[in-house]
Amino acid sequence: MSECQHCGCRAQLFLCQSCTSDLRDMLRGLVEGQELPSGHRGASWLQYLTDAALGQTRLGVSVRHSTDYTTPLPFNKTASDLLNEAHAMLARWVEIVNRNAETLAILGKDQP
Repeated sequence: MSECQHCGCRAQLFLCQSCTSDLRDMLRGLVEGQELPSGHRGASWLQYLTDAALGQTRLGVSVRHSTDYTTPLPFNKTASDLLNEAHAMLARWVEIVNRNAETLAILGKDQP
């Protein structure tokens, strides 16, 4: 038995059962959406971010003042950059888990 890397409880690998469930729920929320009280799932956070990055959703002032729906929606560079970072991080995690060769670390926090 080892110690959970998150909370310090007993764990067989890196995370205890409770932290594993929490992580699974958070990752599922990113991809599939959070479970609602009705039992259904809402839109995923990655889908919301994609909509914002590609300008498919009118946000803020444009939704209240713009009546011209023929003009293209603005591109959101910040949302696009965040979406790219999320995809890169998830791809890296998948690679690490599949290779099982190293531990997951948060760059900047766990590494110099």
